[in-house]
Amino acid sequence: MNRKMKNNSGIILFIVLWALVILTTLAVSLGRGTNIELILAKYSVAKLKAKYLAWGGLVYAIHQISLDSEDEDSKDKDTLYYCAIPIDSEKSPESLFKQRPLGDGYFEVAFFSQDTPETKSSLRFGLEDEERKININATNVSNTDVLSSLIVLLGFDEELAKTIAFSVVDWIDDGDVLSQSGYGAEDDYYAGLGYHCKNKPFDSLEELLLVRGMTKEIFKKIKNYITIFPKTEGAVLKMNFDTASEIVLKAAAYTFTGGDTNAEISDADSLVEKIVRYRSGEDGLEFTEDDRVVDSHEVAIILNPREGAIFSTMDNKQFRTNKSDFLHVVVRGRGENSEVDATIEAVVSREIPESISIVSWKTY
Repeated sequence: MNRKMKNNSGIILFIVLWALVILTTLAVSLGRGTNIELILAKYSVAKLKAKYLAWGGLVYAIHQISLDSEDEDSKDKDTLYYCAIPIDSEKSPESLFKQRPLGDGYFEVAFFSQDTPETKSSLRFGLEDEERKININATNVSNTDVLSSLIVLLGFDEELAKTIAFSVVDWIDDGDVLSQSGYGAEDDYYAGLGYHCKNKPFDSLEELLLVRGMTKEIFKKIKNYITIFPKTEGAVLKMNFDTASEIVLKAAAYTFTGGDTNAEISDADSLVEKIVRYRSGEDGLEFTEDDRVVDSHEVAIILNPREGAIFSTMDNKQFRTNKSDFLHVVVRGRGENSEVDATIEAVVSREIPESISIVSWKTY
């Protein structure tokens, strides 16, 4: 009998020990689950706080744009350094936009600039105008050479570049006739791909991937040099010679080689080099306080007759604007003692100075 009791006691003890093991495992699991939930809750709160700090930074950036639009000395001209902000020797873009305190956190306004396809992106504090890029919504049969030249400059085939450029025209125009036989694309081409030719302006850069001839490889290289703003029908192609990158200026200059100018590609290259060198100021560096505006009558830029012919044509045609009306604003917010941040990327329009508006935005 005693032996039976001992055996039963052993079994009971074994069961109790296993129960304790199971209960301990469950307790640890529940503790871990609760800990994960707490971490996720803290992250959500930090992310929400960072998001509102970023929104505060966007409002602040719009205020700076408003001040610039009211400033008689700077409202009609923008440089890489003083882009849509008042010209003030005591306030640099970095002092205006780097880690600005707000509540129990901060925001900063900055973007990555890639001056040429060969250079690495550099962090720049301030605003980036869309006019430094080529507006694909302003592409038409008379200026397709600008877009196709850009694609060629990025290292792609000329025939493919022309196919893409004319297909862009067909994508945004309201007709169903090819803009250029053999190059463009209308509904009969896209039907086989399962969608229609849009016949309206682009609503995003990524939409360009739907256009005949465009590939992910080309898009990756071209996306930093193109814009969709303004995206109104019949938009006129304009670019700011004082902020446009060297490759964008070359794409425009190549359009006016030969013909009436009697100029060659080498003349276009040397013209653009002189423009970039002059606007960089005395220190020879872009994005610095002494960046200059390229005056069409500026005698300091010495051009040969062919360079002068290209520049005069570019300057007098629809391509030139000194003022930037669409500003790309990238704002990052972060709470104090937090490693969580949030970013708002927006495009702000000041076409109507009294009514500055956000025309595009996304958060991440």
